[in-house]
Amino acid sequence: MSQVAKRDLRIDLLRIFSMLFIIMHHCIINDFGLQTMLKENTLTRFGNLLIIMNSIVIVGVNLFFLMSGYCKIHLKPQTVLLLIIKVYLISTLIQLTGLLSGHIPFDSDWIKNTLNPFDYYWFLGAYILLMFTSPLLNLIINNISLSMFKSYVSGFFLIICIYGFTIDGSLHLSYGYSYLMAVALYILGNGIRKFQNEWRLLLYNRKFYILTWFTVILLNSLLIKLLYKSGNGLRAWTFYAYNNPCVAIASITLLLFAIRSNNNIKTNWFLRNLPQSTIITYLIHSTCWLTIFRQSFIMWQINHYGILFTLCMLPLFAFCIYLLATFINIIYEKILGNFFRRILRN
Repeated sequence: MSQVAKRDLRIDLLRIFSMLFIIMHHCIINDFGLQTMLKENTLTRFGNLLIIMNSIVIVGVNLFFLMSGYCKIHLKPQTVLLLIIKVYLISTLIQLTGLLSGHIPFDSDWIKNTLNPFDYYWFLGAYILLMFTSPLLNLIINNISLSMFKSYVSGFFLIICIYGFTIDGSLHLSYGYSYLMAVALYILGNGIRKFQNEWRLLLYNRKFYILTWFTVILLNSLLIKLLYKSGNGLRAWTFYAYNNPCVAIASITLLLFAIRSNNNIKTNWFLRNLPQSTIITYLIHSTCWLTIFRQSFIMWQINHYGILFTLCMLPLFAFCIYLLATFINIIYEKILGNFFRRILRN
């Protein structure tokens, strides 16, 4: 999603995985019902597997903000305006088709969500604000030293991931679902890019980062299970917060794993198109009325083939959603995208 002069295919590949993680996360918590199971202390036979799988994919949103910082957002008014137009057009189309097909009523919520999609889709609202403030954030990182960045990293974990997760108080982090979390991760990703050689962040090999990632995933899953066993399922659910230290560390180690990898990846159709369709993918799969089709298909699979088979097929299902959104994005860009770009150039 970041605009960069030269694309880093490792980051593009990680961006694809991140979007797949987000789709699978929404399927696991809503369609498979993990969120309700934890909050109501009603875990089923495959509950433990759902807990582990969601601990793996919960890092998707954090990765997007980290990658935005790592690549740097280069603010261009035309780019921001085109993005806002795309969000409004696609979200309005979704709202209108839902209304005309009888899936959603015409009420105050419909009007509010149509007029202000950036509140309905919190991630997009946070990202737009991040784009506007990116020049200032880039300037800050450009002018800080390694010692200052190390202090920032310490503050990030102490304030955002420990105090913010356990207490929050007046920070209003909302368990990481916030613009403040986006800014904190953007600065962190930006600093990793600047100091990766000086701080020897890439001193360790990829096995070290995978081992660290695997450890925090298991730790988070274990803590959730222990809280659930103690009858505190509601608190267990909060361990999927984006500012949970385990989730934050898992996100960072995946980014470090990606940039530690060889950059000799060959470009292909997927790397050219999938990373560009994240906005439309997020719009059509997450919170709108279209989720009934996603949920219906998963329930059909469970009823016919069982939950274990459906869980095994979940990555493929997520990829199909992503691929569908990519084709929609290609059509949009060839018709409406080019149209609005010509208008703005004139």
